[in-house]
Amino acid sequence: MSTDTQTAPLQVPGHYAATGRAWYLVGVLMGLYMFSFIDRQILGLLVEPIKREFNVSDTQVGMLQGLTFGLFYCTLGIPAGLLADRFSRRWIVAIGVFLWSIAATACGMAAGFWQLVAARMGVGVGEAALSPSAYSMIGDAFPRERLGRALGVYNMGIPIGSGLALILGGMVVNAVSASDAVHVLPVLGEVRSWQIVFIVTGLPGLLLCLLMFTVREPPRRGLLLVDGERPTPVRLRETLRFVWQRFDFFGPFSLAVGLLSIIGYGFLGWLPTALHRRFDVPVGDVAIVLGASTLVLNTAGIVLSGRIADALAARGMRDAAMRVCVVIAVSNTLWGTLGPLMPTLGSAYVLLAFLSLTMSAYTAMAPLAINMVTPNQMRGQVAALYLLMNNLIGLGLGPTLMPLVSDYLLGDPARVYQSMAIVTGVSGALAALLYARICPRYARLVQESAQWN
Repeated sequence: MSTDTQTAPLQVPGHYAATGRAWYLVGVLMGLYMFSFIDRQILGLLVEPIKREFNVSDTQVGMLQGLTFGLFYCTLGIPAGLLADRFSRRWIVAIGVFLWSIAATACGMAAGFWQLVAARMGVGVGEAALSPSAYSMIGDAFPRERLGRALGVYNMGIPIGSGLALILGGMVVNAVSASDAVHVLPVLGEVRSWQIVFIVTGLPGLLLCLLMFTVREPPRRGLLLVDGERPTPVRLRETLRFVWQRFDFFGPFSLAVGLLSIIGYGFLGWLPTALHRRFDVPVGDVAIVLGASTLVLNTAGIVLSGRIADALAARGMRDAAMRVCVVIAVSNTLWGTLGPLMPTLGSAYVLLAFLSLTMSAYTAMAPLAINMVTPNQMRGQVAALYLLMNNLIGLGLGPTLMPLVSDYLLGDPARVYQSMAIVTGVSGALAALLYARICPRYARLVQESAQWN
């Protein structure tokens, strides 16, 4: 199959799914995405007990948060995307949720550091299945003029999941004053306090995966025909050719999102610990405050960014998503650099609240941009390629780079708050420049792809 000039759009007959059914689909997917971030981010509150339990450094914990999870999450996204473009997306998501929930629970039963590493890899394996299928289904359930807000709601799973991870984890940490205390649980036997956090947050997913069978899979739209023939699944090499021909957009775009992800994942992994070390405030207290801010302000920022992009697009701005991303990147750079350096805990909380409003807003723009410029048969694969680049950079480097700078460049783990400011300033500024540069190219691609929907 060629994706150059020998293609024509196939219009799927009939209307889009009824509004209620389409939004129910988004709600279920958002809920699962929320739980994936709870399982993914809860480790950020357990830095100190894990260090004591296994006698490891900040950098090793950072690699546990990012690299060990991210390698499997990123690389297995490619086959997950291929499956999403060919088979039932409901089944792919359900199996993925079940697998990552087992692995997340297993984190709470690890008897050694390398067992914990293996369990975190398993979480990455399962979570790789969700977003490629989710992006594809949502893109088929909504027309273009409502796609931004729909994807914005789906990506609310990031701040809600991260916020709940902070709040619930903070409450558990506060409730158990001795981090090395031993508890006896039915069936599981003796476990330590930090292990209970993993078990409590991992088990619900074993039942939540069944929610996928309460939704209907929308018909595929925006398919391409070859010489008038019926559409066939697109092979990976055809998708790679499609992306390569448009690499002047996809390359800088993925790099920019990855740079913002460095900030996001780094802050989620290290901000509670950094404030605890600097201001001698309990990690649980910090987590509850930051969790509430994340729940309210991050969520508002994601919804608002999607609505703004839709409104600008309705006015004829084809590069609306990229313009919004420029503003997001500048905001994240400013508040993310200044926030950790504030002299008091109160002033730090204030600036970090401003950061919360735009911290995760770019996550609504990325899938919107991909769906707008990619044919249906390739959306799962292109989404997986984007997630590969994004998470190799953001998830692989963010939680590791910040403690690496404080451990080896600044020479003091207590100065991790300064390393957060350094990494944020460089990453955010580069992301803003990249987004600004690709605005014209993105506008042309949106115009070219209008025939697909």
